[in-house]
Amino acid sequence: MQTALSSKYLESLGYKLYRCPHCGSFYYGFSPKGCGEYPEKPYSFVGNPRIHDFSLRQLIDHYTKFFEEHDHTLVPRYPVIARWRDDLLLTIASIVCFQPWVTEGIVEPPANPLVIHQPCLRFDDYRNVGYTARHSVAFTMSAHHAFNKYWKEEMLQLCIEFFQDLGFLPEEITFKLSMWEGGGNAGECYEVIISGLEVATLVLMHYKEDPQGTVELQGRRYSELPVKVIDTGYGAERILWILTGKPTVFDAVYPELVKHLEQLFGVDKDEKEQYINQLLSGRVDRQAAKKLASMYRLLDFLRVICLLAHDGAVPSNKKDGYLLRLAIRQAYSLLWKYTEKEDLKEEAKQMFYWIKENIDPAFDQRRLEYILEVLEIEKERFKKLVEQFRNFDFSRLKTPEDVAKLYETQGLPIFYYEDRLPCEVDQVFELLAGSKLTGGVKKIKQEKKLLPLPKELPPTQQEYYTDPYCTETRARILWVSENEKYVVLDRTIFYPEGGGQPADTGFINNRRVRRAFLQEGKIVHELED
Repeated sequence: MQTALSSKYLESLGYKLYRCPHCGSFYYGFSPKGCGEYPEKPYSFVGNPRIHDFSLRQLIDHYTKFFEEHDHTLVPRYPVIARWRDDLLLTIASIVCFQPWVTEGIVEPPANPLVIHQPCLRFDDYRNVGYTARHSVAFTMSAHHAFNKYWKEEMLQLCIEFFQDLGFLPEEITFKLSMWEGGGNAGECYEVIISGLEVATLVLMHYKEDPQGTVELQGRRYSELPVKVIDTGYGAERILWILTGKPTVFDAVYPELVKHLEQLFGVDKDEKEQYINQLLSGRVDRQAAKKLASMYRLLDFLRVICLLAHDGAVPSNKKDGYLLRLAIRQAYSLLWKYTEKEDLKEEAKQMFYWIKENIDPAFDQRRLEYILEVLEIEKERFKKLVEQFRNFDFSRLKTPEDVAKLYETQGLPIFYYEDRLPCEVDQVFELLAGSKLTGGVKKIKQEKKLLPLPKELPPTQQEYYTDPYCTETRARILWVSENEKYVVLDRTIFYPEGGGQPADTGFINNRRVRRAFLQEGKIVHELED
């Protein structure tokens, strides 16, 4: 790895290769004392702004202009729902937009080299949102990609010159040597550290996953890609945070929205100062920090909701619709718990226009009405669930899996009743979100019952394929079990469980549908007693 990442360009600037005495990583820098990544080094930029009144839009425009001047072409962003991928549900990085077709040379890239500002969603760091100053689920990956165009030295030079253009000196920038793998590809990489914060990852992607490959990385075998891919990812929000020196990345990115939520949550100056001091010290009392952490989480999930709903997600119990519903319920739980407001319309509008102004000018105004409608419908459904479980005996639940199963089967409002759960709600959220991102939580499976269905029953017409936005329909009952618990209709909008995904829930007349499953081409609806 050190040989592959050795750089004459960096050495010409005075960089030397060291081994960090704290973490053991190799890095290019100007001091042998360490790589300087937090918590080894505190965030020295907080309270020390380089630029005042700088927005994410201005930073993105600056990034675009710099790379266009270096012969890169700007391409539009892709949806946050990775429908072109069989192995990924969400767009977690800009390179996902080009795997595997472009990276393997099957199709030409939309431009070469290119620059893109890709909204991404990563739920794997959810537990840290609000309890560190830097983590978020939603973020913008500003990136430049090249396919058989240039390689290591040119990539490093572009990085140094871009940050110099923003006023940083090479002496402030450390390049930590590492390996990266994801989406079936891998390669050596540099992690770019400034003032304790990782702000970019620069990958020399040249491996593809291959069972017959001769290179082994972390238990997987790889062979050489036919295309040498420059895969970079610059954290736009993090760079803005360093430039503005604000207390958290959220304060840097959404200054007006943060002020609005602080008023809603009743946050005073001393309370926030104490919270920020905890974050920056790395010694956070999660209970004491809960109110402020919840405020920032609400902000993060407003962005998640707007992006998912705008890009085509429909609240449901499957795939991206499942994550959208989960995010909406999280947002309402936080709102109702800490404020006197009942709906999120005003905040959703503010977030929608913030995205349009700062990230994607093409954000479709027509989708705002849909987002607000979804929030209203889901709010009413969620209120009923909150009431339904108000007198529930929570002592019946013993493990995170018990809680997750009750959410899956009956819609337990886990965030609203988190203080009555036998575990941290974050553990349950990770199980639920993980079940959609990785194909299913194995511990949350229900056995399918083989029912004595009449052979003459025709296959069920699956209306969710012809109209995925449909929430109501009329259907004819073809069969009912003797105990009246199972029903087969001639048509349905209930998506059945399968492939690791739980089924849709809802109502048939006044009976709640707990789940739907496929048997012999017929979709069976299981009703609550």
